Amino acid sequence: MFQKIWNYISTVGIQPEYDDILVKRIKLTNQFSVIAILVFLFSGVNNYVLGDLFSALLKESLVVVCLIGFYLNKLQFHRFAISFLFTTVSVAIFYFDSYSGILSGTYLFHFPLIFAIAFVFDMREDKKTMFFHFLLILSFLTINVVSDYSLFRSEFLTDNKRSEMFMFNLLFSSTSVGFFVYLMIQNNLQESYFFIQRIEERKQSEKVIKEALAEKNLLIAELHHRVKNNLAIISGLFSLTINDNLHDDAKNVLLESRNRVRSMALIHNRLYKSDRFTDVNFDEYIHELISEITSLYLTI
Repeated sequence: MFQKIWNYISTVGIQPEYDDILVKRIKLTNQFSVIAILVFLFSGVNNYVLGDLFSALLKESLVVVCLIGFYLNKLQFHRFAISFLFTTVSVAIFYFDSYSGILSGTYLFHFPLIFAIAFVFDMREDKKTMFFHFLLILSFLTINVVSDYSLFRSEFLTDNKRSEMFMFNLLFSSTSVGFFVYLMIQNNLQESYFFIQRIEERKQSEKVIKEALAEKNLLIAELHHRVKNNLAIISGLFSLTINDNLHDDAKNVLLESRNRVRSMALIHNRLYKSDRFTDVNFDEYIHELISEITSLYLTI
């Protein structure tokens, strides 16, 4: 049951005509959205338990924002959905990092985000987009360090509560990194399985093609043999019909017909022995044809 739900969530927005790279990107985006939703959900619950109702509600609202990413994927706005999700998570980490202070360890969630950006985007096609998101993370970290985490600092949180948050954030950020690495390994294993399956299918196709080609060559050889025999029989019949009792006009007609058949037989013989059926060496054919016709007339 869980596997079916997970597969359905992972494939939201995927169309049959999409290539493997785009399918992988959409799957990873959907899966990262699930991770972000779970982190915001449980982090909000943790803040509520600590008594920080404002940040708890704010984090729960981010769950709804992450769900928008699924909707954008379903509408096939895939590139925008990815950037929207990563930007939202970056802004959220920046805000809560400043809100909770460095002791809370909120900055640790940058690590699964960096993993996601590195794995979801393709370096060959998305260099500018990747650079933008990495620069955004670096800028947010720099702002918080330079401002000494004072932009959105909460007066409600004490150092003890921040220390409690640190253990929670360390656990969830580490779990998020591990889970995302696990997803990558699973996706790579699945890709390897599909790749091996395609190789086997190609081998089977090549085997069928080779068998069909061998059968075709056998049929062509048999056809050539039959044509050669039929032309030889027709030429022989003309030769048997020609005799001295025939009128000269009839004899010439039979000789001309026989020579035409012999010419066709020579062409066919050359094509049959050649690897190429598109052309014939005309010089060799003419010399052989003249020799053949000469020998035929000499035997009359």
